Amino acid sequence: MITDFLTQNEREKGARLLLLHALFNGLGYGFLAETIIYLLALQFNPTNTQLGFISSAIHIAGLVLLFIPRLTNGMNLRKLFFSAWMFRGAVSTFYVLLIFTRGQTAVVLILGIYSLFCISRIVGASMAEPVQQMVASTETRGRFIAQMFISNQSARLVSQLISYIMTSIAIMSELNSLLVLIGLGVITNTISALFLREIPYREKSRYQKGSNLYRVLLRTVKNREQRLVIFIRCFSLSAAVLIGFTTPFLRVVAGYAQNMVFLYSLVGTAGMIVSGLFLRPIVDNVGSKPLLMASFTGQAAIFIIWASLKDAPLGLFLGLGFFTTFLQASVFQLVARLVYNVIPEEDKISFMSLLNFITAVFSFLAGIAGGLLIDLAAVISLPFGSDYSLTFTAGSIYCAIAFLLVVALRDQGSLGMRQAANIIFSPRNFKTFLDIYTFNLTANPIKRQNILTALNYSPTPQAEQELRQILNNPIAPEKDQILISLYTTPRPRLLGLIIREAENPESAQRSSAIFALGAYPVEKSRNALFRLYQSEDPRISCAAAKSLARIGNPANPAELETRLSAVDLPTRAMQDLMVALSVAGEQERYLRSLFQLCPAFRGEYHQQSILALAAALEAYTPRLDLIYSRENGRSGGGLWLIIEEARPFQPFFDAFRTIPELYREAKYNELREWCNRIVIDYGLDGHPLTHSMRADSDSPTASVTLGHLYYTFQLMNLLRQPKA
Repeated sequence: MITDFLTQNEREKGARLLLLHALFNGLGYGFLAETIIYLLALQFNPTNTQLGFISSAIHIAGLVLLFIPRLTNGMNLRKLFFSAWMFRGAVSTFYVLLIFTRGQTAVVLILGIYSLFCISRIVGASMAEPVQQMVASTETRGRFIAQMFISNQSARLVSQLISYIMTSIAIMSELNSLLVLIGLGVITNTISALFLREIPYREKSRYQKGSNLYRVLLRTVKNREQRLVIFIRCFSLSAAVLIGFTTPFLRVVAGYAQNMVFLYSLVGTAGMIVSGLFLRPIVDNVGSKPLLMASFTGQAAIFIIWASLKDAPLGLFLGLGFFTTFLQASVFQLVARLVYNVIPEEDKISFMSLLNFITAVFSFLAGIAGGLLIDLAAVISLPFGSDYSLTFTAGSIYCAIAFLLVVALRDQGSLGMRQAANIIFSPRNFKTFLDIYTFNLTANPIKRQNILTALNYSPTPQAEQELRQILNNPIAPEKDQILISLYTTPRPRLLGLIIREAENPESAQRSSAIFALGAYPVEKSRNALFRLYQSEDPRISCAAAKSLARIGNPANPAELETRLSAVDLPTRAMQDLMVALSVAGEQERYLRSLFQLCPAFRGEYHQQSILALAAALEAYTPRLDLIYSRENGRSGGGLWLIIEEARPFQPFFDAFRTIPELYREAKYNELREWCNRIVIDYGLDGHPLTHSMRADSDSPTASVTLGHLYYTFQLMNLLRQPKA
């Protein structure tokens, strides 16, 4: 039986359709609301109170939600959402009647049509939030809100640009150009509604007897977090209503032309887009609370600046508009995230209706009060600013109240202010956040590898949190790289996860975890390594022996030497024992039997690995592994490198042509005997390597022969070193 909840495929499809809806809705809204309606009304000399009504109408319409739960009972939420959006486009066509009206009749017509537009919008919006909640998971909700917001505002930016161009060309009257823009809005709004119709959504509006707004209100009042979120939204929207007065301020007080007002709106929309881009990578990790506190503080300061202005260069107003809308958009997204988190599973529509009803009352009062304050300021003749100064000052007060409410909020998962500031205002930490965001989005393996390398060396707590998340993932392909990095860049707080991985016999990254423990010289890792050293698996026990030596607790050297003598030991295990002895200062224990560790039956890969590792541990140059690499690429290539380096010594100089000839003819025994004679002739028979070379009686291979020549040269090099 299919439930109301969506499958993953349905959620992904719904998210795509909502993003497309947001795109065309941004175009439609840009042509049908706010700036255009203000300019339309200003054509007919409205009062300040009427301007205040326009500013708050988009929220006042929530008053009708008192009746929505009962009227929509049993109806599919997505269909209601679609119908509301179609209606708001249809009602906007009646603006064409303004061609035949003038004065207050025209203003009343505008207010009436815009009210119906806002009512249908608020009804649709009350359906939108549960639909959005259903298609976005809790972990990605903040990011999805930001994506929708960016899509919406990007389209709105285009609509503002089109509006600016059309009003600048002046090929028709101001009224007619505004009506043409509204016509474009009706078309794009209809397209956005069509995307809503395709969203897979089965949940219906459920109205239970007694589940009216009054009862929902009583339940909400008892819930502290829901109560705080509602009032935060109320005061944030009240501030947003007063921000709307900046449009008539520019036209009436500053005296800018209609196209310049559209330019101001365009820059403001750009600020909204930047806000979405800024919040998208960090909001789900930082949380809403610290970001809201910062945003409300900034908004209060911006309102004070607006209150002090009367006239200024257009550039100043454009810059101020950018930051005003940047902060307003930030508040909108962050409050929306808070609302999504407190929507109850039951009575979703009733709760959203209550929320929008209460905010409608606040918005209505804020809008009317904003208009009345303009009239009051004109009467008392303020000695500073303009007639709009009291209105903007009230906006800063709303922001201050909202700030205090946010302080009292317990937003689960939010960071503290100091932690959030440390991320936002630190270029290094903010870059880490962007890296983590990109890492979780991209499937490009090269980009993921580069980002992971940066995270490995980042000291930020956010990087550590991401590494912890990957280590907790049972199949993450990056775990090996992270565990190795935890050796070069130790993170003690992740030690528990490293030990867990090291002690898990089913882990594919067990050896890397044991290797990483070699960087943590504490009792917890020491005890874990001692347990691992007792393992019957030689790969595990030898790896543990190496890490024990690195943290200053080497196993018994004689015991390690005995284990090393077992020539059937895996190559990697044998190498680990050699490293353990070297770190403990007991390298003579493997040097005096080095060539005996490389019998012919083990193959040349094993022989090269053991001989090259010993050279690396002794820090000999040139590196033997590079010599083998060249030899494996071209026969004789590695040999010539040895001869070139060793030619300053007389024996190698004299045998400059003989050695390559014997090597080419595979006369490896003759070369080995030559090497043994040289080390004896030069009095090097007391060195452990000489002991191993002379004791080697196995049939030599090309790799072992190169080893003999190489170590003969290195022993002769010892003669150059000053005696202690």
